[in-house]
Order: sequence, then C-alpha cells, then structure tokens
Amino acid sequence: MSDESLKGLKALPLKFPRQCGSCGRIYQTEAEFLQQTLGMRAGRSSLKEGEDDDGRVIVEVFRNCLCGSTMMDEFHSRRDNSVEGQRRRAEYAKAHAK
Repeated sequence: MSDESLKGLKALPLKFPRQCGSCGRIYQTEAEFLQQTLGMRAGRSSLKEGEDDDGRVIVEVFRNCLCGSTMMDEFHSRRDNSVEGQRRRAEYAKAHAK
C-alpha cells in the first residue's frame, strides 16, 4: 500500500500517544504512527471501514510496529457522505461496472 492512501488521515481525539503492547515503543503523534510503522504484507489492505460508538464511519488503520506486532488505530473517514458525494460514488461504480 502506498503512502498516498494514508495522506490526509486524522486520528480521532485522544488516540495519541500510542504504545506498542509488545515492545513498548511509543508513537507520540499520528504522523509518527503512520511514518514509523510498516504497512501490511502484500495483498492485505491497511485500511478498513468501521463505525464508532455513535454510528459514524471511521477508518481503522492497521500497521506493523518495527518489532512485527500489528497495531490498529482509528481515524476520521475522509469520505464525502453528502448527497453529492454519494451520487459521485454511484456514477463511478456504474462506469466501472461496464
């Protein structure tokens, strides 16, 4: 997965600093977490859609600490859920279904 797919992600409030449960390494900020960890192995996405406790869409980001332990943190979704955003996604899906 390219670093492009991680651009613009903003962590949910109070998520950092974050500590690896295996080795104890501390990531002070979301930028450190994204830059100093590794993506998932080939063929596996680091991003997964989820919901917070209030039902809002979030992005779960899976990254591997340098010790090899997989960590997950939650970020705000960048998806435009407005009526216009939904219309554009429907058009995109329709165009790629042909």
